[in-house]
Amino acid sequence: MKSPSEAAADCMEAGGTTTDVLHAIAWAVTAQAGWEDARYARVLDNVLDTAAFLFDCIAHEEAHRTGVTAYADDASFDDMLAEHRPDFLRLVIALSSDEPAATEQGEQGPARARLNEAFDEAMEHGTSVVSAMCVAVDDLDPAGQVPWVIVIDGDRGDDEHYFPSREDALKSLTIDVQESWNRVTDLGRPDLPAAPPDDATEAIEMFFRALGETYELRRADADLTPAEEVER
Repeated sequence: MKSPSEAAADCMEAGGTTTDVLHAIAWAVTAQAGWEDARYARVLDNVLDTAAFLFDCIAHEEAHRTGVTAYADDASFDDMLAEHRPDFLRLVIALSSDEPAATEQGEQGPARARLNEAFDEAMEHGTSVVSAMCVAVDDLDPAGQVPWVIVIDGDRGDDEHYFPSREDALKSLTIDVQESWNRVTDLGRPDLPAAPPDDATEAIEMFFRALGETYELRRADADLTPAEEVER
Protein backbone atom coordinates (compact mmCIF):
# COMPACT_ATOMS: atom_id res chain seq x y z
CA MET A 1 0.00 0.00 0.00
CA LYS A 2 1.46 3.33 -1.08
CA SER A 3 1.59 6.34 1.20
CA PRO A 4 0.19 9.62 -0.16
CA SER A 5 3.77 10.85 -0.68
CA GLU A 6 4.70 7.73 -2.62
CA ALA A 7 1.53 7.90 -4.70
CA ALA A 8 2.23 11.54 -5.55
CA ALA A 9 5.85 10.80 -6.50
CA ASP A 10 4.83 7.88 -8.73
CA CYS A 11 2.17 9.98 -10.44
CA MET A 12 4.62 12.81 -11.14
CA GLU A 13 7.23 10.36 -12.43
CA ALA A 14 4.61 9.00 -14.83
CA GLY A 15 4.06 12.52 -16.17
CA GLY A 16 0.83 13.24 -14.32
CA THR A 17 -0.51 16.77 -14.04
CA THR A 18 -0.95 18.50 -10.70
CA THR A 19 -4.65 17.57 -10.82
CA ASP A 20 -3.70 13.93 -11.46
CA VAL A 21 -1.40 14.04 -8.43
CA LEU A 22 -4.19 15.41 -6.22
CA HIS A 23 -6.41 12.50 -7.28
CA ALA A 24 -3.59 10.04 -6.53
CA ILE A 25 -3.19 11.56 -3.06
CA ALA A 26 -6.92 11.15 -2.41
CA TRP A 27 -6.86 7.48 -3.46
CA ALA A 28 -3.83 6.81 -1.23
CA VAL A 29 -5.46 8.48 1.80
CA THR A 30 -8.62 6.44 1.21
CA ALA A 31 -6.70 3.16 0.92
CA GLN A 32 -4.38 3.88 3.83
CA ALA A 33 -7.33 4.52 6.14
CA GLY A 34 -8.92 1.22 5.10
CA TRP A 35 -12.02 2.99 3.84
CA GLU A 36 -14.28 1.69 1.09
CA ASP A 37 -13.83 3.16 -2.38
CA ALA A 38 -17.16 4.92 -1.95
CA ARG A 39 -15.45 7.17 0.60
CA TYR A 40 -13.03 8.37 -2.08
CA ALA A 41 -15.35 11.10 -3.38
CA ARG A 42 -15.48 12.73 0.04
CA VAL A 43 -11.73 12.46 0.52
CA LEU A 44 -11.16 13.95 -2.94
CA ASP A 45 -13.43 16.88 -2.12
CA ASN A 46 -11.38 17.58 1.01
CA VAL A 47 -8.10 17.28 -0.92
CA LEU A 48 -9.31 19.68 -3.61
CA ASP A 49 -10.64 22.16 -1.04
CA THR A 50 -7.28 22.10 0.76
CA ALA A 51 -5.44 22.48 -2.55
CA ALA A 52 -7.61 25.45 -3.55
CA PHE A 53 -6.86 27.24 -0.27
CA LEU A 54 -3.11 26.65 -0.63
CA PHE A 55 -3.16 27.69 -4.29
CA ASP A 56 -4.78 30.99 -3.32
CA CYS A 57 -2.16 31.53 -0.58
CA ILE A 58 0.70 30.92 -3.01
CA ALA A 59 -0.81 33.15 -5.72
CA HIS A 60 -1.39 35.98 -3.25
CA GLU A 61 2.09 35.81 -1.75
CA GLU A 62 3.76 35.63 -5.16
CA ALA A 63 1.90 38.75 -6.29
CA HIS A 64 2.81 40.52 -3.04
CA ARG A 65 6.47 39.51 -3.25
CA THR A 66 7.07 40.34 -6.93
CA GLY A 67 4.40 42.92 -7.65
CA VAL A 68 3.38 40.78 -10.61
CA THR A 69 0.25 38.63 -10.84
CA ALA A 70 1.68 35.20 -11.69
CA TYR A 71 -1.73 33.51 -11.85
CA ALA A 72 -4.83 34.63 -13.70
CA ASP A 73 -8.17 34.62 -11.89
CA ASP A 74 -9.22 31.52 -13.84
CA ALA A 75 -5.91 29.66 -13.29
CA SER A 76 -6.21 25.97 -12.49
CA PHE A 77 -4.05 23.63 -10.44
CA ASP A 78 -2.30 22.61 -13.65
CA ASP A 79 -1.09 26.20 -14.12
CA MET A 80 1.00 25.88 -10.96
CA LEU A 81 4.56 27.12 -11.55
CA ALA A 82 7.23 24.46 -11.19
CA GLU A 83 8.93 26.42 -8.40
CA HIS A 84 5.73 26.42 -6.33
CA ARG A 85 4.69 22.81 -6.90
CA PRO A 86 6.91 21.04 -4.29
CA ASP A 87 5.76 23.14 -1.31
CA PHE A 88 2.17 23.07 -2.56
CA LEU A 89 2.04 19.28 -2.78
CA ARG A 90 3.94 18.79 0.48
CA LEU A 91 1.33 20.85 2.33
CA VAL A 92 -1.58 19.16 0.57
CA ILE A 93 -0.18 15.76 1.54
CA ALA A 94 0.41 16.77 5.16
CA LEU A 95 -3.11 18.13 5.58
CA SER A 96 -4.83 15.34 3.64
CA SER A 97 -2.92 12.54 5.37
CA ASP A 98 -4.25 13.91 8.65
CA GLU A 99 -7.87 13.22 7.68
CA PRO A 100 -8.12 9.63 9.03
CA ALA A 101 -6.85 10.73 12.44
CA ALA A 102 -9.18 13.72 12.46
CA THR A 103 -12.15 11.55 11.49
CA GLU A 104 -11.40 9.03 14.20
CA GLN A 105 -10.97 11.72 16.86
CA GLY A 106 -13.92 13.77 15.67
CA GLU A 107 -11.71 16.87 15.53
CA GLN A 108 -8.56 18.21 13.89
CA GLY A 109 -5.69 15.79 13.55
CA PRO A 110 -2.24 16.85 14.81
CA ALA A 111 -0.91 17.99 11.42
CA ARG A 112 -3.88 20.20 10.59
CA ALA A 113 -3.89 21.67 14.10
CA ARG A 114 -0.17 22.52 13.87
CA LEU A 115 -0.47 24.00 10.39
CA ASN A 116 -3.49 26.07 11.41
CA GLU A 117 -1.43 27.37 14.32
CA ALA A 118 1.43 28.25 11.97
CA PHE A 119 -1.03 30.02 9.65
CA ASP A 120 -2.41 32.12 12.50
CA GLU A 121 1.09 33.03 13.72
CA ALA A 122 2.17 34.11 10.24
CA MET A 123 -0.94 36.22 9.78
CA GLU A 124 -0.37 37.88 13.16
CA HIS A 125 3.25 38.77 12.37
CA GLY A 126 2.70 39.59 8.70
CA THR A 127 5.11 36.92 7.44
CA SER A 128 4.78 34.28 4.73
CA VAL A 129 1.93 31.89 5.45
CA VAL A 130 3.26 29.29 3.01
CA SER A 131 6.79 29.37 4.47
CA ALA A 132 5.41 29.13 8.00
CA MET A 133 3.30 26.08 7.16
CA CYS A 134 6.22 24.39 5.37
CA VAL A 135 8.36 24.91 8.46
CA ALA A 136 5.54 23.48 10.58
CA VAL A 137 5.48 20.34 8.45
CA ASP A 138 9.18 19.85 9.19
CA ASP A 139 8.66 20.61 12.88
CA LEU A 140 6.13 17.79 13.14
CA ASP A 141 8.99 15.31 12.80
CA PRO A 142 12.27 17.06 13.66
CA ALA A 143 13.96 13.70 14.22
CA GLY A 144 13.24 12.67 10.62
CA GLN A 145 15.10 13.70 7.50
CA VAL A 146 15.66 17.30 8.59
CA PRO A 147 19.41 17.73 9.19
CA TRP A 148 19.55 21.53 9.45
CA VAL A 149 18.08 23.84 12.06
CA ILE A 150 17.79 27.62 12.38
CA VAL A 151 17.52 28.97 15.91
CA ILE A 152 16.51 32.63 16.14
CA ASP A 153 16.92 34.56 19.38
CA GLY A 154 14.74 37.63 18.89
CA ASP A 155 12.29 39.93 20.57
CA ARG A 156 9.61 37.22 20.42
CA GLY A 157 11.83 34.71 22.21
CA ASP A 158 13.70 31.71 20.84
CA ASP A 159 12.33 30.26 17.61
CA GLU A 160 13.54 26.94 16.19
CA HIS A 161 12.83 25.62 12.68
CA TYR A 162 14.02 22.49 10.85
CA PHE A 163 14.88 22.03 7.17
CA PRO A 164 15.92 19.15 4.90
CA SER A 165 19.00 21.02 3.65
CA ARG A 166 21.20 24.03 4.33
CA GLU A 167 19.98 25.60 1.10
CA ASP A 168 16.33 25.26 2.16
CA ALA A 169 17.13 26.86 5.53
CA LEU A 170 18.88 29.84 3.94
CA LYS A 171 16.12 30.25 1.35
CA SER A 172 13.48 30.37 4.09
CA LEU A 173 15.54 32.80 6.17
CA THR A 174 16.09 35.05 3.14
CA ILE A 175 12.37 35.17 2.37
CA ASP A 176 11.55 35.93 5.99
CA VAL A 177 14.08 38.77 6.06
CA GLN A 178 12.75 40.25 2.80
CA GLU A 179 9.14 40.08 3.93
CA SER A 180 9.93 41.48 7.38
CA TRP A 181 12.16 44.36 6.25
CA ASN A 182 9.59 46.83 7.58
CA ARG A 183 10.96 45.99 11.03
CA VAL A 184 14.25 47.56 9.89
CA THR A 185 12.72 50.62 8.26
CA ASP A 186 10.55 51.17 11.35
CA LEU A 187 13.77 51.86 13.26
CA GLY A 188 14.02 55.16 11.38
CA ARG A 189 17.79 54.97 11.00
CA PRO A 190 19.19 56.94 8.04
CA ASP A 191 22.11 54.50 7.64
CA LEU A 192 19.76 51.60 6.81
CA PRO A 193 18.24 51.12 3.34
CA ALA A 194 14.50 51.26 2.69
CA ALA A 195 14.66 47.87 0.95
CA PRO A 196 16.80 44.79 1.64
CA PRO A 197 20.05 44.49 -0.35
CA ASP A 198 19.92 42.21 -3.39
CA ASP A 199 22.65 40.03 -1.90
CA ALA A 200 20.92 37.56 0.42
CA THR A 201 23.86 37.19 2.82
CA GLU A 202 24.23 40.95 3.17
CA ALA A 203 20.48 41.37 3.72
CA ILE A 204 20.37 38.70 6.45
CA GLU A 205 23.38 40.10 8.31
CA MET A 206 22.11 43.69 8.08
CA PHE A 207 18.62 42.67 9.25
CA PHE A 208 19.79 40.89 12.38
CA ARG A 209 22.46 43.42 13.34
CA ALA A 210 19.99 46.28 13.00
CA LEU A 211 17.49 44.55 15.28
CA GLY A 212 20.08 43.41 17.83
CA GLU A 213 19.09 39.76 17.41
CA THR A 214 21.02 36.58 16.62
CA TYR A 215 20.48 33.43 14.63
CA GLU A 216 22.23 30.07 14.45
CA LEU A 217 22.35 27.77 11.44
CA ARG A 218 23.65 24.28 12.15
CA ARG A 219 22.98 20.59 11.68
CA ALA A 220 20.13 19.38 13.87
CA ASP A 221 22.25 16.57 15.29
CA ALA A 222 25.21 18.84 16.11
CA ASP A 223 26.11 19.92 19.63
CA LEU A 224 25.13 23.33 20.95
CA THR A 225 27.99 25.08 19.16
CA PRO A 226 26.38 26.71 16.12
CA ALA A 227 27.74 26.19 12.64
CA GLU A 228 27.13 29.86 11.94
CA GLU A 229 26.13 32.78 14.13
CA VAL A 230 25.45 36.41 13.31
CA GLU A 231 24.88 39.07 15.94
CA ARG A 232 22.41 41.73 14.94
